[in-house]
Amino acid sequence: MKKFNLSLKNKALLGIIFVLIPILITFFIVYNQNRAYLKQRILDTLTVIAEAYEGQVYQFLEKVKMRAQDFASDGFIRTQTQKILRGNTSAINKLNKHLIKNKLSLDKTINTINVLSLEGQVVASTNNAEIGRDLSNEAYFIKEQNAATIEENPVGHMGLPEITISTPIFTKETGKPVGVIVNYIMISEIDKLLVGEYVKELGAISWGKGKGAWKTMEIYLVNRDKLMITKSIFVKDAVLKQIVDTPPVNLGLTSNKEMSGFYKDYRGTEVLGVSMYIPSMKWVLLAEIDKDEVLAPVKHLLINTFITAVVVIAIIILLYIAFVKIILKPLHIISNATKDIARDNIEIIVPVQTGDEIGTLCESFNSMSRDIKSRTTELEKSNDRLAEAQQIAHVGNWEWNFVKNEAYWSDELHRIFGFAPQEFVVTYDAFLNCVHPDDREFVKKSVDDALHGKNPYNIEFRIFHKDGSVRIIHEKGVVAFDHAGRGTRMVGMSQDITEQKRASEEIYLLQTISIAVSASGNLHDALVMVIQKICNFTGWVYGEAWKPNPDGTLLERDHAYYSRIEGFEKFNAFTEGMTFPLSIGLPGRAWSERQPVWIQDVTVDPYYLRAQIAREVGLKTGIAFPITTDNEVVSVIVFYDLKTKEKDERIMQVVLTVLSQIGSIVKRKQAEEALRESEEKLRSILDNTTAVVYVKDVQGRYLFINRQFEKLFRLTRDAVKGKTDLDLWPKEMAEAFQANDRRVIESKTPIEFEEVAPHDDGLHTYISVKFPLFDATGAIYAICSISTDITERKQMEEEQAKMREQLYHVQKLESVGTLAGGIAHDFNNILTAIIGYGTLLQKDMKEGGSARDYVQKILKSAERASDLTQGLLAFSRKQISNPRPVYLNEIIKGVESLLVRVMREDIKLTTTLTDKNCVMMADVGQMEQVLMNLATNARDAMPDGGYLNISTDAVEIDNAYIKAHGYGEIGRYALITLSDTGVGMDKKTRERIFEPFFTTKGVGKGTGLGLAIVYGIIKQHNGYINIYSEPGKGTTFRIYLPVIESEVEKKKTEAHVVHKGGTETILIAEDEEDVREITKIVLEGHGYKVIEAVDGVDAVDKFKENMDKIHLLLFDVIMPNKNGKEAYKAIKEMRPDIKALFMSGYSEDIVSKKDMPGKGFNLIRKPVSPAELLKRVGEALDT
Repeated sequence: MKKFNLSLKNKALLGIIFVLIPILITFFIVYNQNRAYLKQRILDTLTVIAEAYEGQVYQFLEKVKMRAQDFASDGFIRTQTQKILRGNTSAINKLNKHLIKNKLSLDKTINTINVLSLEGQVVASTNNAEIGRDLSNEAYFIKEQNAATIEENPVGHMGLPEITISTPIFTKETGKPVGVIVNYIMISEIDKLLVGEYVKELGAISWGKGKGAWKTMEIYLVNRDKLMITKSIFVKDAVLKQIVDTPPVNLGLTSNKEMSGFYKDYRGTEVLGVSMYIPSMKWVLLAEIDKDEVLAPVKHLLINTFITAVVVIAIIILLYIAFVKIILKPLHIISNATKDIARDNIEIIVPVQTGDEIGTLCESFNSMSRDIKSRTTELEKSNDRLAEAQQIAHVGNWEWNFVKNEAYWSDELHRIFGFAPQEFVVTYDAFLNCVHPDDREFVKKSVDDALHGKNPYNIEFRIFHKDGSVRIIHEKGVVAFDHAGRGTRMVGMSQDITEQKRASEEIYLLQTISIAVSASGNLHDALVMVIQKICNFTGWVYGEAWKPNPDGTLLERDHAYYSRIEGFEKFNAFTEGMTFPLSIGLPGRAWSERQPVWIQDVTVDPYYLRAQIAREVGLKTGIAFPITTDNEVVSVIVFYDLKTKEKDERIMQVVLTVLSQIGSIVKRKQAEEALRESEEKLRSILDNTTAVVYVKDVQGRYLFINRQFEKLFRLTRDAVKGKTDLDLWPKEMAEAFQANDRRVIESKTPIEFEEVAPHDDGLHTYISVKFPLFDATGAIYAICSISTDITERKQMEEEQAKMREQLYHVQKLESVGTLAGGIAHDFNNILTAIIGYGTLLQKDMKEGGSARDYVQKILKSAERASDLTQGLLAFSRKQISNPRPVYLNEIIKGVESLLVRVMREDIKLTTTLTDKNCVMMADVGQMEQVLMNLATNARDAMPDGGYLNISTDAVEIDNAYIKAHGYGEIGRYALITLSDTGVGMDKKTRERIFEPFFTTKGVGKGTGLGLAIVYGIIKQHNGYINIYSEPGKGTTFRIYLPVIESEVEKKKTEAHVVHKGGTETILIAEDEEDVREITKIVLEGHGYKVIEAVDGVDAVDKFKENMDKIHLLLFDVIMPNKNGKEAYKAIKEMRPDIKALFMSGYSEDIVSKKDMPGKGFNLIRKPVSPAELLKRVGEALDT
């Protein structure tokens, strides 16, 4: 049985506690009983009060309800209501007065009385302002048309909270409702009921005295919205503002149940309360008293009882003190003396102060003390001799009693662990805490195996010395077992073998690290292995490696190794993303100084940036070593220990020796890595370039080809390696390649060649740069070639040359056209005079005379000259055109009959017309001229007969067409193709075919303007024309004209009116005197009055002088000083309704019709005959 080790003093104190506990329990029970009794008594009283108030509320509600029913049964009210409803307005006043005088005065609680029709309109009221109001949507009207009902209205008809009592008014004859009477009572009347004012008004004297017994007692009503509807004694203006969300309110409103007991009221104060639920109104009546006031009598009882208990306890304590002083104190002295002897204080003597049993006990103790002192002296001499021997051998002995859980260490064993015997409490757990964390599980398992008889206890492990250093211990022990085979105790010895181990481990460390670093693939792998081995060797608990970043400005963390000690993961996570510039932090200092840096305590070092986190995880000493190669720091290794340690030169030297080997090995590894990376980069560049790259030895055998070579020529590296050009390419091509290779070998310099190689789509042209490769002796061992495909570039150069040639041809035609247009314009003025005078001369001659025939020939020659000028204008694209929407096929059909007559009988003309709907904007006359000119040339090109075919189609011009021909715009075009089987043309003829005055016909057989005119008309229509022809193979012309989205207008037949003359005044402005003179003669000869002007300025001046006389302006467009358009604009400002007629040799003079605003604008094309001039003048005047 287990004994409790209690002193007499404690036992006496325990006895007092056992006496006091029943007293306290009795006090607690009595207190709770009194508290419960008082609570129930008050609850009963509150219940009676609440029920009384509940009855008052019910009586009040029943009274007001009966009052409303009484009013509804009043015959006068019923009669007057019926009259009002029938339209008798005088009855309203009578009923109002009756309600005020005979009804409102009966009950002071009623604020207003309304009489409503069945439609909800107020027809009578004690308040005239109410009459006419529509109350049909009010709940008390909707619900109470058939029976008397009471409703609470938070916002009454007067804007104040009220109670509405409504009841129907029935007819006496049929019993059907004719209206509704509504009494309005302010909700404050309920408050009067609860505070007793209402019953006082009825004559009660003693009401409310019961409430006065409690200062905090409060009785109030809460409506269905949890709002207080009566006044609060604690909160000002609480009516319909104070929310009461308390347990009794929630219980009443949700479950129609009542409640009593303690709870928190709307103020949050603990109260004792009773609730009464009024279902007809969904009100909760509450009677409450603050808990503090309810329990005040109980508190007085508690205070009195407490005073009594204090007096009793004081008496007991005084008795206990006397017992301790007289009896326990001498016994305590003897007990302390015994403890001193146990602590090796064998000189202790206990004084004998009495002659009783306690005195006898003291004398016996002194005798025992002297005997112990003698024996102890002999034992200490023996232990001193054993301790000397253990200290010499660094061996300590120990014992561990499993049954008693006691352990013993010799002094030498304490010294091995770094502790004085008195400062270290020997336990198994304390021993394990000293063991290195990485060896702790091994030690525990070895002890367990020995205890269970599995293995003998003979192990080596590491410990942390008190100074933080790591020591290596060899420990042996044996286990003593009892008769049941259970281990009872274990004894053994421990020897510090640190120095012996360290010497051998230093040699082994240097050997293993040298081998491992040499075998490691890179610097990272070497650092991982080195950090772990140095930590294991030195006992340092945390190691980390830092490497300069690529630009050499910062140190970045490469790797960390640490023991399984709590908190190191946190330190590792904190460090992982850090970087250190030169001279900053422990790694940065070692990097800058290129020397080891030893900090005894990093937590207090002002330059150590991680001091806070190091303090949290327990790190102290920090050592940083730079690893250098060729005076360049390639890495910094940092180690940490848990103890503050002074600089250890021996360990520093060992680590520096190890790291110096890493530096040289790292240098070699870096060189190998750089070479490997360089080779990989070169291979990547060669395999990803678009150029073809290959290497051949001096015998012409392929050593290497890149990926582009494989892709383009569909050959693999394995298939090509060792082959020659003759094995891969056609003989002639291979020999050309080999000849180029020999030139490079002979010159020993890079040479650029243009070579041709076969592809799937034909031969491609390459620019190949070939250069020799030299070995270490300077001899050429291979040739490298970098070949770039320039096929597309050469094609582009050829296309650009073709486009430049076409551009030159177009520009030449444009310059000739400009010259031709200018000549034609001047020639038209001359022809106008010739035709005019010739016509007048012919008119005055007699029929049949030879002179008249001569004049007729002159006029015909002038017409031919006019046609020639029109051709020049067409070529220069300055001919006046009249484009309109027209079907492509209609043009061909319209000119086909004319072409048939032009062709000889030995030439067959055929047409092939498209079924596509092609509408284009064209001058039909000009297009017919184009087809006629081309057909005529085709006829002349087939002297022995042949075929001419004209076909139409709709095509798309795309980028391919533009690229091939050097001109064009993307879009949809109508295509006209004329193909003949004539003699054809060579290249030189084709290049000049559209030049004016160029002809292949004999002298007198052609003007050389036919195709030039065709070219000008097509360009004027924003189209394109090209030719394909070869000698003996005929000629094909293709004409492209833009297609438009438009409908072709139907032709209208207009009546032609010939103007025979007039008497109007015409202002002529023409700078050519001959033209001006003939025009004047023609007009005056037909009755017109003419005013002449030599230019635009003169025309404006003449108009100012004869403004009211002039009916028409006849202006040349191009004139010096001020042209026709400018003069017309100036005159138009003076007289907006003036009519005008313009003359010009070509349409380029007229920029656009918007520059010639106003009605009456018209244009005559020169040369013009007198008849045409008179016709146009007449039309202009009649417009």
